[in-house]
Parts: sequence; structure tokens; C-alpha cells
Amino acid sequence: MFFLATRASIASGNLSDPNTWEQSYDGGVTWTNPAAYAPTDVNSTNVTIQNGHTVVNSANTRLDQVIVQTGGQLGINTATTLTITNGPGTSLDISGTVDVTGSLVINTNASVVVRAGGILETEQGGTYTVTGTLTFNSGAMYQHNYTTGAGTIPTATWNAGSTCEITGFTSSTATLAGQNQSFYNFLWNCPNQTAALPLGGTVPTAVNGDFTVASTGTGEIRLSNNNSPTLNVLGNVNILGGRLTLASGANGKVVINAGNNVFIATGGALSNAVSGSGSAGTINFVKAGTQIFTNGGAIIGPINWVIKNGSTLNGTGVLSSNLTLETGGQIRLTTNPSVFSVVNNLTASNATAIVDVGGGVLAAGTYPLMNFGGNFNGALTAAITDGSVSGTAAIDTGVPNLVSLAVIGGQPHVASPGFSGATLTISGNNGTPGVSYGVLGSTNLALPLAQWTPIIRNGLFDGSGNFNTNVFTTNAAQQFLIIRSPSP
Repeated sequence: MFFLATRASIASGNLSDPNTWEQSYDGGVTWTNPAAYAPTDVNSTNVTIQNGHTVVNSANTRLDQVIVQTGGQLGINTATTLTITNGPGTSLDISGTVDVTGSLVINTNASVVVRAGGILETEQGGTYTVTGTLTFNSGAMYQHNYTTGAGTIPTATWNAGSTCEITGFTSSTATLAGQNQSFYNFLWNCPNQTAALPLGGTVPTAVNGDFTVASTGTGEIRLSNNNSPTLNVLGNVNILGGRLTLASGANGKVVINAGNNVFIATGGALSNAVSGSGSAGTINFVKAGTQIFTNGGAIIGPINWVIKNGSTLNGTGVLSSNLTLETGGQIRLTTNPSVFSVVNNLTASNATAIVDVGGGVLAAGTYPLMNFGGNFNGALTAAITDGSVSGTAAIDTGVPNLVSLAVIGGQPHVASPGFSGATLTISGNNGTPGVSYGVLGSTNLALPLAQWTPIIRNGLFDGSGNFNTNVFTTNAAQQFLIIRSPSP
């Protein structure tokens, strides 16, 4: 009769060496060491690599019901295969480290689980064949430690709190495979990288936690060349160091849907190196709630940033290139002091600027909120928070390249209209100093103001609230004029 033994390591050594093991036939009550035989899937019921021991697989081996304890390590050498077969319970249970330089085969119905603190690490040349299941629990980590070749990330279930870390790349320019699956945390950390390593347009199906670039050395991680993939990140997008390039080709239009904050640290860079006209990348803020944008690094190349319906962006630093607030999108700005700017165009489609006034009461006047370098299109509505204003609050874009909060203290009065030839001169007072105004005209007094025609835009009340402007008239039909502040 053949009895299955329980085996546990008694020292570091070779997996196939009996001297590495002790064995028990009564479930661990009494032990014999060294063992009579090295463990296999047919002579052992439980195989444990204990804390402090490193066991190396140096020949093709089949095992089942293996436990790698915290502080224990199992190495699979080059040109060898460790096959995990199907048996009762978990086939390979990892709380320590499994280091794969050879091949790890997970048979059909076999299960491999990496637990909190456990690491499954792939060295240069390491491969996987997974027809069973591979699962990373919360706190577990996969490390892809290829250097000069790309390799393949094994297909797995990545539970909440797990991390896939890409580390070790140096001069490789091959396309990393296996990233087209749903991860939780995805971390790129290759401080010795010297080249642009492409994902070839095949990005993770989803990153349900954080997408973090910690280091790319002097190289970069490139999501695409000429493809236009969409990367969905439910957590934060962090560029702590190195460079993340969206695309580098003629026509790539990469989209990132950011589900939480975007952080670019000092020394980090986000780039889009496309050469084709109109090939800007897009980063969407999609969270139903507040998202924080912080840029202490560099943003290079054409990128469109979009605040989606339901999202509120709280920004610090410089955003490049264009920012669009879609209907229902919001941006949180502050009057003390202004800390946010957009390099190119700012577009708002019936969106809201939430203005934090710092707990006080703002007097009538104008208060800078943010700068932009291009054009402003659309309309922004002011919503005051953390304080109040002594007047009517409105967003003023009448000063070129500046978004301000206008606190309007009174209604402008027309004091002395007059004609000089075909020019109507309108002057008056009681405007709010520094706030913009405009003149609208209509031949129909009953027409809604939104349908009146702007005749003059972006005039400014002087320091005393006075204004003086000229309106050119013709022999056209009679018009009604109205002064609006801020300027429409």
C-alpha cells in the first residue's frame, strides 16, 4: 500500500533533494528527516516551504498542494518546468515568493493563489502556461522583471488591492504582451530603462485601482504608436517619475478615462508625441464627484482634457493643452490665490465654476480665478462656496486670457448718450470697477436677451465704475440697446 506523506522544508536546497525535506505520515504529529523521497504530486499530500528557506526547482517536476510560507521562497530555474496539478484545495498557495526563470505550468482545474504579502516574480526568460486559475488577492504582487526582452504577463484574476509591477526593463524596445486584461493596481517601475518600451496599442482592459508610473529611467512607457486605444482607470493616474507617452506616431489618438485623481510629480512627464494633424490625445475626468488634478512636472504635446457630466475638477498647476467642461461638468476655483491655468483653449458648455472664497465675504469687485492661453468659448455659471459675496456673483471672461469672479454691486446707469455723425456715444457710471461689460442690440424689445445681438464685447469699467463706449449706427431700422455686465 502506498501512503501519501506531508513534507516540509528543513533547510534551503534543491527541490529534488530528499535532504531538503522532512516527512510525516500522520499529518505532522511525528516527523522523519531527511525525507526518504523528494516530493511529487503522487507521493505527497502537503508540501510546505517554510519561513527562511529557499528551495530551487532544477529539474522538471510535478507538484500539488504546495504552500510557500511568508519568508519562504521557491525558485524555478532556467530550462526547467514546474507543473502544478489539480488536487484537493489550493494547488499552490503563495505567501512568500515564487521566482520564475524557467516555466510554470498551471494545469486545468489547478488553482494558484498569491496571498497578501506574497510575490510571484518573473525573471528574464520566465514563461507561464495557465489553463487552471491564477489569483492575486489583496496585498499580493506580481513582478515582471524582464530586462532586455519583453515577455508576457500571465493571465490572472487581479482582486482589489493586488498589484502588477513592471520592473527591470533596460534597453528593450519589444512590445510587452499579456497586458490586455483587467488589473487592480498597475505599477511601472523601471529605473534602469533607457528606451521607449511600447504597449503597441494594446492597453489593459481596465485598471480598477491606480495606474502609476514610478520610473522609466531615461526611457518612456508608450501606450501606442498609430493605434487609438482607450485606457479605463478607476483609481488615480500617478506619474511619480519618468515619462508616460500616450502615442508616438502619425495618427494615434489615445483616450484615458480617469476615475479619480491625476497627479504629475516633479520629475514626471506626460507626453503625446504624435505628428499627425488633429491627433491629440484625450484624458477624461469621469468620476461622479470631486477629482484633483496636480501638475508639478511637465505636460508635452497636444492633449485634450475633458470634465465630464457629474465630475468636479479641483486643479493645481498648469494644464496643457486644452480644457473642456461638458454640460454638467464643474471646476472648483479659488480667489485666494489663483493656482490653476490652462495653456491653450478653455471651453465650457453650460458648466459651473464652484468658487471657494476662503470663508469670508467678498466685496464688489473682480477676483482672478485662472488663466488660459488661447480662446474661451461657451459659458460658465458661478456657484459660491465657503463664504459669500456682497452682490451678484458671475463669471467674467472679458479680460483676455483670464477667468475672474465678478461681484457686481449695482446696476450701471447711462448718463449721457449722444450722436456724432453715425456714431452713438454712450457713457455712464455705477459699474463695478474692473468688471467687463458689453452692449446688446435688438429691433424687438420683447425678444429674449439670449437672442439679442452683441454689438460691443469686453469693455471694462474704470476704477471709478465709469464707462464710455461708441456704437456705430447706420440707416438700419431702429434698435434697442442694453448694457450687460459681465460682458456676454
